[in-house]
Amino acid sequence: MAIPILLYSDSREKLKFAKNTSRIDSLFQSPQVIEETNISGKARLSGYIDRYNFLKPYCKEALIILSSENKIVIDKYRVVLINKSNYKDFDGIIRDWMKSAHYLGLVFSKASPEHLSYFLGVDTK
Repeated sequence: MAIPILLYSDSREKLKFAKNTSRIDSLFQSPQVIEETNISGKARLSGYIDRYNFLKPYCKEALIILSSENKIVIDKYRVVLINKSNYKDFDGIIRDWMKSAHYLGLVFSKASPEHLSYFLGVDTK
C-alpha cells in the first residue's frame, strides 16, 4: 500500500511535513489551502487505486526477492526491515524520499490493515 503513495509527488510533499503523531486521517483527510482555494486532503492521494492495481504484482515480486535476500521479514501484515536506515543520513532528493517513507511507515503503524484498506479504498486480500 505504501509504494503508490510514495510514487505520487503530492503525497510525498505532504509526508515531508508529517510529524511523529500524524495519522493517515490527519494527513490526507484535512483540507489544504492552495492558491487561496480549499482543496480536499484526499486530492493528495489522487489516482491511488490505479497506481495500487498497476504496481501490486511488482510489489509482490519485490517482497519475495527482499525476503529471500534477508533484507526484510514479513510479520503478519507488517514488513520489517532487517537493516534500518535513517533519512537524516542522506542528502537532497534521496533524503526527501527516505523521509517520506519514514513518516509513511509511522502513519501506517498507527492504523490497522482494515482501516488502511477502507481509507485508501483497496481490497488487500
